[in-house]
Amino acid sequence: MHTVSWGRPRVDQRLIYNALEFFKLHWTLEILASLTSQPQRFNELQRSVQAMHATAFNAALRRLVDHDLVHHPNQGDGTHYTLTSKGTLVLPLLRGFVEAIRWWEATDDGEPPSTPAPEPPDAREP
Repeated sequence: MHTVSWGRPRVDQRLIYNALEFFKLHWTLEILASLTSQPQRFNELQRSVQAMHATAFNAALRRLVDHDLVHHPNQGDGTHYTLTSKGTLVLPLLRGFVEAIRWWEATDDGEPPSTPAPEPPDAREP
């Protein structure tokens, strides 16, 4: 098992790779970001992320529900999708990851960066 420490308890690298694989799947980030503003019905959500194919979009939404990042009460037509507490918790982490990548790209000249990476947002922030 390959692990990394980062000054904290060691973490199995597979956990990191699995998370990256999950969040890179089509529509995942778009759906999570769209649900930060308000709960939405399926068609509203599909329009807000500009998903062209309902089948692929539905599979992405189902995956998020199955992983407890998005809640859907399954009470027929007119019900809304919402972020779960787990979905709300993961968003600041993803934003921090994106900010770190932007910082990395801005300093990517073949040399180690001369400025430290930005601090990730507090995971407890809404």
